[in-house]
Amino acid sequence: MIEQITRFKKMHRLIANRRTGKPADFAQQIGVTERQLYNLIDEMRMIFPIEYNRYLNTYYYADNVEVTIRFVIGNDECKNINGGGCFFKAMSLIITKIKP
Repeated sequence: MIEQITRFKKMHRLIANRRTGKPADFAQQIGVTERQLYNLIDEMRMIFPIEYNRYLNTYYYADNVEVTIRFVIGNDECKNINGGGCFFKAMSLIITKIKP
């Protein structure tokens, strides 16, 4: 799950700054195949207004987008492990889209 969050954050940063480059370059930057990139973009488009500019060769948000990522973990979802640490049995990820 951490890998997907890291990838999403990088994708968001590149899209927000209009620095994705062509799809093949963008895929390489985030460590996926071009086909996987298209699938990820399709999933993100369900929530975010993502467009592609062929002249600038970049994906961008067609509207102002701010993303907040939060983990929601309840006490009952935490299992104590040796050393007083906590192992998460379940974790929820909340991604909020904010338009000014």
